[in-house]
Amino acid sequence: MSVGSIFGYPLQNDVFWYKETTYSGGIPATSRVTMWVSEVVTVARVDVAETKKPLRGISEPSVIVFVSTTSDYTLHLEWVWEKTDTYSIVSDCVNRRAGGTFIGDLPSLAFVIRTNEVASNKTYYLIKGGKCKNINIKSATDDYYICSADFSVASMTLSNTAPSYFTAPAKPTGGQYAFFNRVGSVVRKNSTATIGYIVDGIDVTINNHLTDIWNNGIPWKQNSISGQMDITGTAQVMLDHGGSNFNTYLYATMTDIVIDTYNGNTLDVLTLTSAEWQGATYEINNGDAPMKTAAKFTAKKATLGS
Repeated sequence: MSVGSIFGYPLQNDVFWYKETTYSGGIPATSRVTMWVSEVVTVARVDVAETKKPLRGISEPSVIVFVSTTSDYTLHLEWVWEKTDTYSIVSDCVNRRAGGTFIGDLPSLAFVIRTNEVASNKTYYLIKGGKCKNINIKSATDDYYICSADFSVASMTLSNTAPSYFTAPAKPTGGQYAFFNRVGSVVRKNSTATIGYIVDGIDVTINNHLTDIWNNGIPWKQNSISGQMDITGTAQVMLDHGGSNFNTYLYATMTDIVIDTYNGNTLDVLTLTSAEWQGATYEINNGDAPMKTAAKFTAKKATLGS
C-alpha cells in the first residue's frame, strides 16, 4: 500500500439517513427507505467524548491506571436545505411523534456516512440512535437556507464494507433547494406586514434539550429523551416609517411566524407558534442605508409541514 492510498479525502463523501424502528436499531431490515441528507452537505463531523479517565493516588506522581468511560458520540451536520424524498431530514429534527415509548419524543435516526466515494479505500460510518439535540436554520437575501444540527448518538462503527441492508440510492433530481428569494416568504400568520414589509434575513435555533440515559454496568447509551423545546430566533427587519410600525407590535403577541421555503416546487413550511419579540435596537446614524434591526423573538412551539 502506497502512502497516497491511505489518505481520506474531504470532498468525496455522502451522508444518508434512515428512520429507526427502535432506538439504536440501525437500518431497518424491511421497508427501508434510504434518503440523502442533502446533495450539498458541507460538514459532517463526529465528536467522541472523553474515552479514558485517569486515576491517581498519593503513592506516586504518575497515573496509576486509566478507566474506560461511557460511550458518548455527537454527530454534527451542516447542509443546504433540500427536499430529497417525501420530506426532508429537518422534519425529524423538529416534529415530535404523537406516540411511541415516550409521548412527544423525537424519532430515532440511523446514518450512513460513506467516505472516499470515488476512491478504492472507502469507509462506511454506521451511526445508530441519532436524535437531534439542536438545529439552526438560517438564510438571508440572495442565499440558500443553511441547516446546522447536532445529534446525540448511541453507537458508531466503521467498516470498509457497506453495512447490512444499506442500499445507496440514486442522487435526488430536481434540485429542490430552499432559497431565500425564490418565492419563499417570512410572514406573520394572516399578515404580510406585521414583521415588516422587508425581511432580509432569518435565523432560527430549536433546542430539544435531550437527556441521554446510561444503565449501570453498560457503557453504551440506552436512550436519549426529548425535553423542553426552546425556539429562539432573529429576523432582520426593515424599520418601516422609521420604526413606528415595528414598535407598535413590540409588546404585542405575534401569533405565528411562518417561514415558507417554496422554491419552484413545494418544499417545507416551518411554523413557529405564538412568538413574541424579545427586545429591539433602534439605531439612527449618519449611514445611507435604510433603517433596520436584528429583531430577536421566542416562540412556544415549532412544527414543519408542507
